[in-house]
Amino acid sequence: MGLIKGNFSFMQFSVEGQLPQAFTAFISNRIKGNSYREAHNATEEKRMGWVSLTDILDTDFKEANYALGDYLIFSLRIDRKQISPKLMKIRLMEEQRRFLTEHGQTRIGKAMNEGIKDRVKLELMSKIDPVPSFYDVLWAVGQNKVYFSSLSDKVADDFVELFKKTFSLNLVRILPQQHPAALKNKTQGNVAAEDMSSIGREFLTWLWFKSEERNGRIALSKNEEVELHLL
Repeated sequence: MGLIKGNFSFMQFSVEGQLPQAFTAFISNRIKGNSYREAHNATEEKRMGWVSLTDILDTDFKEANYALGDYLIFSLRIDRKQISPKLMKIRLMEEQRRFLTEHGQTRIGKAMNEGIKDRVKLELMSKIDPVPSFYDVLWAVGQNKVYFSSLSDKVADDFVELFKKTFSLNLVRILPQQHPAALKNKTQGNVAAEDMSSIGREFLTWLWFKSEERNGRIALSKNEEVELHLL
């Protein structure tokens, strides 16, 4: 779902912080300085950076094609390497058995087992290619608003982190219930039936997305999560 064509599902953020006076030069330097670059470390799990919205291979923004009037448009590229849990399990078992055979032991100590696990992970990481993902960004500078084309909390955290690193500005997410129209309806107590139906559909869509995102696991806090299955 992109900004240029198709439906645009997005998160909305407010921008907090003071914009510099030489804003154009500031943006040019910062966005180019934090653009996507190919990884040199074969075992790197994640790499991200900005790319052109109109040409995902353009990481230099030579034509300053991120500027469109009072708006800035660009994309976030995130490359991730993910090891299949089953493959990891098989390779770990192979290395554990090889270690026991070579050393004539029947058990592996905890520290040694962790070392074997880390070694297997690095080996697998060095052999797989990263999977790239692209997320569009619309920054309405005059409104102090940013629209980001993802509904994933995990991706949003990466985006907010890189945005702050790049522009030295904080982003605060605006939840649907915090939208001015929603607050007005709540104050007046006149939420129409069709609005409630729309909220219900949005919530079901969110549940469906979460059920697909992490195999049905939804984090309630840092130490607690639930598992959701839609039948």
